[in-house]
Amino acid sequence: MKDFLKPSLVLFGTGLVSGLLLAFVFSAAKPVIDKNELKEKEAARLEVFPSAEPIELKEHKFTDNHKDYRFFAVHNPAGILQGYIIETESAGYNPGILIIAGFNKEGLLTGAKILKDNETPGLGKKLHDKNFRSQFYGMNIKTLPLSKAEFNSAYNNGKKLDAISGATLSSLGLTRGIRETGEKIFELVKSPEIKK
Repeated sequence: MKDFLKPSLVLFGTGLVSGLLLAFVFSAAKPVIDKNELKEKEAARLEVFPSAEPIELKEHKFTDNHKDYRFFAVHNPAGILQGYIIETESAGYNPGILIIAGFNKEGLLTGAKILKDNETPGLGKKLHDKNFRSQFYGMNIKTLPLSKAEFNSAYNNGKKLDAISGATLSSLGLTRGIRETGEKIFELVKSPEIKK
């Protein structure tokens, strides 16, 4: 019995100490991780809404049909509305594509950046390729493709849009996330309190 009990206690003690150490390291690192994620989001916001002049961001949050939305109204230094920056999550082949995108007040896409995704390594990771994302810049968000058929017939400035070969669902995850959230934001900003 002692031969069985001693290794079990050693194993239990080792697991307990390891678990406590991991919890301590995580709790110590969490503020640094959060700060780095915030910096990454702030840099992405400036990247997706390029401007020759400084911009001011006014954050807005709302919930609709149990989905949380977060966006920023972009103003120039004189306080004139220039457009919007959205943060949204969409699903491609897998759920969890975290997107930050900007569009001007006419609804033309100014930029998009993928912060996180759970797509297939290799094919789906091509969402991070700026050349892929830039083909959508200048498009009205209401014309971004929502289906494979729309992708196959979509053009921007006379150029045919290309989905990622072998990763159409990932491509659609990006365009669907931007379009659906962007349309919802434009619907919401018709209310007077958002424009201020």
